[in-house]
Amino acid sequence: MMSSDFSIPTETLIITVSASFQLGNYQIEVLEYLGYFTPNVHSFKVNFKSLSERSRA
Repeated sequence: MMSSDFSIPTETLIITVSASFQLGNYQIEVLEYLGYFTPNVHSFKVNFKSLSERSRA
């Protein structure tokens, strides 16, 4: 049996429109809430930018 490094997070992340946060090497900005189409999955329109791109400007 193969082991997996994947684990389900136990913390709740609250996301609101206009929120901005860093995820790895990306800056994420939440632009719009699109809806709740699948159980336990909310959809958002986001803008993301590589932090390495920002440092080149």
